[in-house]
Amino acid sequence: MKKLPLVFFLLTVFTTLSISLSASTQANALSEYSSVQSLFDDETDTLYYLPDSAKFIDKYAIAGEIYFKHTRFSPKEGWDYYKVKEIQFLFSSMVLGDTLKQISFYKDTLTNLVYSQHVNVVLDSSMVYPHWYSVPLSNEFPTVVGIIEVPLPMSLFSLCVPTNATSSGNTIAIEEASQHWVKTGDMPIKLVIEKSDFTPPAKTIQVTFSVNMELEKLTGNFHPGTDTVSVGGNFNAWEKSTMTVLQSNPDFYSKTVSVTASAQDTIRFNFCFSPDIWEVVGVREYVITQANYDSGVALLDTIGFNSVSLADFPIKVEFKCNMSVLMKKGKFVRGDKVFVRGDFNGWSGIDYELKDVDGDSIYSRSFPNFKRDQAIIFKFTNNHNGNDVWEITGNRTLTVSLWGLNTYTAYWEDDSVFVPTKTIQVTFSVTMELPRLAGLFHPLTDSVSVRGSFNGWGETVMKPISTNSDTFRVVTPIIASVDEQIDFKFFYSPGTWEDNNLTDNGHQNRYFIVSQSNYDSGFIALNTF
Repeated sequence: MKKLPLVFFLLTVFTTLSISLSASTQANALSEYSSVQSLFDDETDTLYYLPDSAKFIDKYAIAGEIYFKHTRFSPKEGWDYYKVKEIQFLFSSMVLGDTLKQISFYKDTLTNLVYSQHVNVVLDSSMVYPHWYSVPLSNEFPTVVGIIEVPLPMSLFSLCVPTNATSSGNTIAIEEASQHWVKTGDMPIKLVIEKSDFTPPAKTIQVTFSVNMELEKLTGNFHPGTDTVSVGGNFNAWEKSTMTVLQSNPDFYSKTVSVTASAQDTIRFNFCFSPDIWEVVGVREYVITQANYDSGVALLDTIGFNSVSLADFPIKVEFKCNMSVLMKKGKFVRGDKVFVRGDFNGWSGIDYELKDVDGDSIYSRSFPNFKRDQAIIFKFTNNHNGNDVWEITGNRTLTVSLWGLNTYTAYWEDDSVFVPTKTIQVTFSVTMELPRLAGLFHPLTDSVSVRGSFNGWGETVMKPISTNSDTFRVVTPIIASVDEQIDFKFFYSPGTWEDNNLTDNGHQNRYFIVSQSNYDSGFIALNTF
C-alpha cells in the first residue's frame, strides 16, 4: 500500500540541533532504546530524535544504527492515519529558567497553521537532564498520513530543513522565550505516535489512465487504424471506457475518468483493445494517495499493454557466413556444416546451424529471442571431415537494434578474395665455408636447415652437394600464389641463426617473391647464399 511521505520539521526558534553520532556508545544505546520501544503496544510507536553532544554523550548519545532506522518512521500495515499524542524533551540544565511557550503544527512547511497548543512552562530542575519532560498533546491535534521524517539540522543559526529542501509537508514548531537554547545546540526528542481510525469522506477524483500499445502494434496484434483501446475497472463496473490517442505519441492512449474515492482506496483496472482482448497480467491496482485526494487529481504512469516493455520485445538476428573462398581452397565442401556460437548459446551446441538453401555458398539463418541493445559476441565455426573448425580471427560483435536490420554478414575469417595457389618446387642453397673456416660450424656433427613462412619456421634439413661439401642444398615443395612473399633464414645446429637484414634493410628475414613465370613453371632455383 502506497503512503504519501510527510515531513515533520522539528524546529526550535534560534536553535540548531547537533546530530553527530558517537560510535563508541552504539552497543549501550541500542540496548537502552530498544528496551524503551518494547513498552509500547501495536497501537502506539515512538520516533526518536536524539542528537549527540558532549553534554549527553554518556547516556543519551544514540548509536548510528538506531539513528538511521528511527529518524524515519514507516507505518505498519494498516496504519493509514496517525496522530502525535505526546512530545518528550531531554533539556540541558543550561535552559533552566527558560520558558517553553508554544507547540504549533503547520501544513506545507510553516505556511498554514492548523494547530497550536500553548504551554507557557518555566523549566525547572525536574524538567531537565536527566529527566525527560513530557508535553501531552490534545485530541485536537490533526490527523496525519504516511512516512514521518525528522529533518537534518543545517549550520549554526539555521532552522532544521527536510532531507529534500524543496519538499513541503507537516511541521511541528517548538517556540521558546530565550536564546539560551542556541548555546546548547542539543535537544533530544521523542514523538509518541498513535494510530488513528480517521477515514476521510469520498470525493470525486479525476483519474487519468495511459497505456503504451507500441509492442502490440509491432507484433501485429493491434492495428491502430481499425482497433480501439479501452480501460475498464471497478470504477465503471468493468465497462469499456474508450481511450484516445495522444498527439505527442501515436502509440500512447489516454482516458480521464471521474472516480469517487477516498485516500487509500484502491482502484482496480485493466486495458483492452477491440474486439475484446483484455490484458492477461492480472488485475492492476492503484491506491489513491493523500496528495491525489487533496488535489482531486491522479495521473497514473503510462504502462505497456500486458506490462511488456520494449526491453522484452523479441528481436530476430540473421547471421550470414560466406564460405566460397574456403571452398575454393579445398578446406570446406558441400555437406559440411556451419554454426554460429557465442555468449548467447554458451559457445557450444548445434542449435544455431546455418544453411545454404540456394547453393550460393552463403550459409545463413535468422534466430529470434534477442533483446534490444543486447551486445552479442560470437564466432562462426564449421565441421569439416568430422572435425570442429573455429575461425582464427578475433571474436565478432553485434549490438541488437530495435529498428535496424539485424543482419550480420561476413566471409569466413574475413577472407573475401580467393588467390589461386599451386605447389612450386623451390631450391635453397647456402655455403658454409666461412663458418667452417672460423671454427663455428662442424660439418661432421652440426646440421644445416632452412626455416621460413612456408614451413611454419620449422626445420627443413639441407644436405651438402656432391661437387662441393661446403654447399648445402634442398629442394622442397611450397604452396604459394603469384606475388606472394616467402620469408626464410638459414640455421645451423645447435642454435645459430643468420644475421638480420640480409636481403635488404627493410626486412629482418631473407625473402623472395613468387613471380608469374615462377608460378607458371612450378620451379624456383634461388642463388647460393
